[in-house]
Amino acid sequence: LEIVRFRGSFKEGCDVMVQRYQTKAFLLGTRKSDPHGKYVEFFSPSTMGWPAFMRIHPVLLWTFQDVWGFLRAFDLPYCSLYDKGYTSLGETNNSCPNPLLKQPNGIYLPAHTLYLTNSEQHLERKSRVDDDTDTHTPTTATPAAAPTVATTDNTKRD
Repeated sequence: LEIVRFRGSFKEGCDVMVQRYQTKAFLLGTRKSDPHGKYVEFFSPSTMGWPAFMRIHPVLLWTFQDVWGFLRAFDLPYCSLYDKGYTSLGETNNSCPNPLLKQPNGIYLPAHTLYLTNSEQHLERKSRVDDDTDTHTPTTATPAAAPTVATTDNTKRD
């Protein structure tokens, strides 16, 4: 496995990989709960206007808990912002800790403690400001709709 790094847009990077390295497919981390994820299949060709390649989405049906279960089971590295309450990262100007993880003392629990039911998977993105997939204000969580959060002693609270 060779890691290739460069600067530019995602599309430019795909073009470099297809042209220079003859890449035929890319593994992506898109899930059905992601923006536009509902339109994605496990295997889908690139969009018109892009270089020709196959998009492969192996975690398409994974939940937020599945992702964290995998990362923690295999002790894989991840961005430290997730330990500070962030559950979805975008740009520096549109990411914030998820208000569903905020404790009464103002401290945010780590992302992996957030439990979301299937119908609540979209709440992972409460870490985004002005996300075009949701019209929420990230600093106001609705207590009635708040998902269960696991506490540090592995118990769950509502």
